[in-house]
Amino acid sequence: MRAHRDTTVVALTIAADIVGTLEAELYALRSAADDLVDLLDDGMLASGVAEHLNCGEVERLANFLKAHDELRAAELWLECHAESDDEGDSHYKGETSQLALTA
Repeated sequence: MRAHRDTTVVALTIAADIVGTLEAELYALRSAADDLVDLLDDGMLASGVAEHLNCGEVERLANFLKAHDELRAAELWLECHAESDDEGDSHYKGETSQLALTA
C-alpha cells in the first residue's frame, strides 16, 4: 500500500511540474499572440501590406485576428487585400471600398 502511495505521489509531482511548464509556455505564446494582434490592428500597415499577400495568406491572417475577437481588423485586412485582387480572384469587388479608403 505504501509503495502504491509513493508511486502516486511521484506521478502527481511529475504531472504538476509538466502542468506548470505548459502553463508558462502557454502564457508566453498568448502574450506573443496578443502583441501580434496589437501590431496587426493598424490600418496603415494593412493598406501597405495586404495587397502583397495572396488570398490564402490574407484569409489565414484574418482568421487569426477573428480568433482574437478582432473582427474589424480582420475585415480591414480583407478589404485592403481585395483592392489589389484582379477579376476572378476570391476577394475581388470591382471597386474601392469605403473601409479601404479610410485605412
